Amino acid sequence: LRKHLYENHLDAWVEGCDKLKIPINAKEASKHVDAYRSRKGQKTGASSNSEPGQKRTEFSQEAFVDALVEFIVGDDQSINVVENQQLRAIFLMLRAELKDSDIPHRTKIRKRIIEVWDEHLNTLQREMGVYFLSSTSQPDS
Repeated sequence: LRKHLYENHLDAWVEGCDKLKIPINAKEASKHVDAYRSRKGQKTGASSNSEPGQKRTEFSQEAFVDALVEFIVGDDQSINVVENQQLRAIFLMLRAELKDSDIPHRTKIRKRIIEVWDEHLNTLQREMGVYFLSSTSQPDS
């Protein structure tokens, strides 16, 4: 789907994601998105990601799950990546009070991906409904 978007609908895709504040993190799309942003005189992904002082999200179980979901979806990773023992060991190394039982497994990640997807579809449906109503309620000239 991403390939289709950057090959056929790049302008609308980037503008729509920017409007909804959805980051485009896919590696294979980055050169296309960066080229688009350069043409428009905007910051490219390379320049915007390297800004010093970028605020970190405070750790919480919910933020951890959402960050994993964003990583998996944004980088086209397999949901099973969270079962990788080396990755789980890295998480445990980075946060002393974290226990292996605190790290979500693929079933929880799958459930959250579906929740986020449903939320996104509901938002799109509302926005498209508003657009449809406003475009059809124009008086005839």
